[in-house]
Amino acid sequence: MPHSNPSPLSRALLWMLGTLLLLPRAGWSSCEAARTALDTSIRATYSTQLYGLPISSEHRMAPGADGYEVVNKGRVLGFTVLEQSRFRLSAENRLQPLEYRYRRGSEGDKQNLDLRFDWKKHIVVSQRPNDDWQLPLEPLTQDALSQQEQLRLDLICQGSRFDSVTYPVVRNNKMRHYTYVKLEEALLDTAVGLLKTVVIRKVDEKAERDTKVWMAIDWDYLLVKLQYREKNGELYRLELDSAELGDRPVTAFQPAP
Repeated sequence: MPHSNPSPLSRALLWMLGTLLLLPRAGWSSCEAARTALDTSIRATYSTQLYGLPISSEHRMAPGADGYEVVNKGRVLGFTVLEQSRFRLSAENRLQPLEYRYRRGSEGDKQNLDLRFDWKKHIVVSQRPNDDWQLPLEPLTQDALSQQEQLRLDLICQGSRFDSVTYPVVRNNKMRHYTYVKLEEALLDTAVGLLKTVVIRKVDEKAERDTKVWMAIDWDYLLVKLQYREKNGELYRLELDSAELGDRPVTAFQPAP
């Protein structure tokens, strides 16, 4: 059964709040920096606007006993948008999503979604009542949230050598492919001050919108800005307010004297 698309703000929350480089680059499997980054908890707050109304959202990532969890939460016009992903790091040091949960408003909302990833059977199963389906898993498949974490890890491990990457991503009942292309490095003025960032363009295989993200180089490539333009020309932005990596608050870049 086809599903309606999330609202523009929901998509923004999916991106931050939420990736072929189908084959890892040389040296990825020995990239200890990736595991260190995953073992460092993140808490960040972001702001955006919808219909002229200010909206805040929170992003959290933390290690757990059986893997890692990312949670995005925000309020949209009186209802709560909650998104969760639980994933693990494979023996090849690649992320494997295990469970994905999306809630918008009440439990009965038709856009709510629960996914379970079975890597032994190589399938992903929807657990939505009265609308169950399954898809075969492609190598390196991600969910809507884990793709952001996988992109961070690829950037951490490849650094200046990063050029582009494509991830299969489960969206509703379809497998989509998103390519992320490095555009440039730039200083970005944020709520915490100037940050050194890498600018990445997200290329949608269906070309539904033009999306760019800015990720902080000195802070494990934390997402600090997201911007996308719809086909109708409407522009949406999500910008960092504050963040902590472990016990370190994110602070401005200090140029050498």
